[in-house]
Amino acid sequence: MTPRGRLLVAAGLAAVTVLAFLPSLGNGFVNYDDPLYVTKNFQVQQGLTLDGVRWAFTAIHGSNWHPLTWLSHMLDVSLFGMDPMGPHLVNVLLHALNAALLFLVLARATGLPWPSLAAAALFAVHPLRVESVSWIAERKDVLCLTFGFSALWMYLRYTESRRWAWYAGAIAAFALGLLVKPMIVTLPAVMLLMDAWPLGRIPSESFARSAAKRVTEKIPFLALVAASGAITVIAQRQGGLKDMEAFPMAARLANAAIACVAYLGKTIWPVDLAVHYPHPGAAVSYGLATIAFVLLAAITIACTLLRRQRPYLLFGWAWYLVALLPVIGIIQVGNQSMADRYTYLPHAGLFVAVVWGMRDLVRHRGVAVTLTMAALAVCATVTVQQQRHWKDSLALYTRLLDVQPDSLLAHANLSEIYLTSGDDRLAVHHIDEALRLNPRDTAARINQGILLGRRNDLDSAIALFQAVLLDAPNSEGAHFNLGMALFMKGDYAAAAPPLAYTAKRQPADADVHLMLGVCYGNTGRLPEARAEFETVLRLRPGDPGAKANLARIEP
Repeated sequence: MTPRGRLLVAAGLAAVTVLAFLPSLGNGFVNYDDPLYVTKNFQVQQGLTLDGVRWAFTAIHGSNWHPLTWLSHMLDVSLFGMDPMGPHLVNVLLHALNAALLFLVLARATGLPWPSLAAAALFAVHPLRVESVSWIAERKDVLCLTFGFSALWMYLRYTESRRWAWYAGAIAAFALGLLVKPMIVTLPAVMLLMDAWPLGRIPSESFARSAAKRVTEKIPFLALVAASGAITVIAQRQGGLKDMEAFPMAARLANAAIACVAYLGKTIWPVDLAVHYPHPGAAVSYGLATIAFVLLAAITIACTLLRRQRPYLLFGWAWYLVALLPVIGIIQVGNQSMADRYTYLPHAGLFVAVVWGMRDLVRHRGVAVTLTMAALAVCATVTVQQQRHWKDSLALYTRLLDVQPDSLLAHANLSEIYLTSGDDRLAVHHIDEALRLNPRDTAARINQGILLGRRNDLDSAIALFQAVLLDAPNSEGAHFNLGMALFMKGDYAAAAPPLAYTAKRQPADADVHLMLGVCYGNTGRLPEARAEFETVLRLRPGDPGAKANLARIEP
């Protein structure tokens, strides 16, 4: 196939990928991480500004340092405002570009365009892609891999031409990808795997010397990996890495083995997909983990033994395992045991092994094409259906409950959704279920306190919010609702600190600034009150409450 032909095929694949993900364009924001990244992020909501750029490169927010992720969300706001269709469209287009890039990388590396197309197409429309593409907060997944696959393509050009411009381009693209998400820290290992097969740059007759040379060639990439790893650990220590203490190493290793096999299962049979798979912790099945370890070892040994006759098996399997390492849970961040989005990069290698293996097993071209088309049709159908579960928060957590009836996350979030909509009966049901599963769950207890406040039992609500803050001193929801309850009770002096805490973290919330100004005004702190009312008028020009209060305290 000519270079132009490959580009046309890549464009066709991108178009098919866009069609498969069109349902996402009708989805909205969800209340799972989208508030952190967009809907309640003051810096992002200002759009792309000089101050926003400074913040993106200097702030550690949400236990992450990923400046290009923030800049991409800011650009969305500048282009589309707060219309969710805009960021959904960008995610879909980036994913389509990734599918095209993967095809171009595989076709160039192997010289076999049609198997490359099959592998890239399976990667593109597999249902496990939905979480990365249909979740606005996972922009970092699709954007990160755009840079990652670009780096692989430029690396291939370097190996062909030995031109240092391509090598520098690969380093630059890799660095940009790390500024989006450190998930691609394993990319130098993928390059090394490609050196062995299909590029043949590590011949078996001089394996040690050639391998050492290729590793040396990756030193600039490895230096970037070290820097990214150090920054990631520093950032995660502000939040996520505390989860390591909750799960002993033995449990983490056992869960890692089970997850590796579970991803294989969901690749073959993608049903019961969910936004959250809770970590079993010490209750993990070590018997199941042993079986998983044996199965993984058996596959690895088989691929190693077949490396001379079928080198693509070891290549694809090693890509899969290596790419999973940063997210397999040995270093635990969060309380999930696995996540669909974690397969985004690993699946690319796995599908190489699957497609090339089928190519060898099924010699009849017509049969191979039929099987491939059938697999793609099934995947695309399930992918279209799966996107409906991301329509909004209610659909997302209702689906999660269908898959996991005892999901603490689903019950806690559904209680918030029903509280917001005014359906106290269903809110109480889900609060009770969440507290049954975990009597100290922060979100459920906050929602319980909100219900008490609605029933004018302010003293009980205040006591509950204070108890929550003893367990979770950084809970913004507990601070805000404690301040609100104290404000409603008329205890302005006590309400000011929790409201000030909220205002600092939600600087665009005019209502918080207004209440804080009233608190300051009623406790004699007139300069601070004036500053708060002026902030309200900046955020909400002409606000009658702010104007009236400001006039009241003006000399």
